[in-house]
Amino acid sequence: MKNKSSKAVIAQAKADCDKLKKQLSVAKVELSKSIKNYKRESDQVLKDIAKQKADLIKFIKNHTAGKDKLTESQFSQQVNGEIMSIGNSFTEALKTLTEA
Repeated sequence: MKNKSSKAVIAQAKADCDKLKKQLSVAKVELSKSIKNYKRESDQVLKDIAKQKADLIKFIKNHTAGKDKLTESQFSQQVNGEIMSIGNSFTEALKTLTEA
């Protein structure tokens, strides 16, 4: 009698282990998908930030070359606004990643 019950316990434990392995496999797939999505989103944010920086550099070069009609005050305001926008983009990207 004892032998049958221990075999049943072992069989049940193996079945439970197999079930857990399947659940783990599903969780790994889900996690992998999530990681790919976050990576894709963060890569896009970094590309957008790089474009913002390039546009700002171009704007500064045009201003210093005298290709616009902005006063120094207007120029400073616009540059500061763009720098703040770039900073906010970084902050939002970091916030999104830390909440993941």
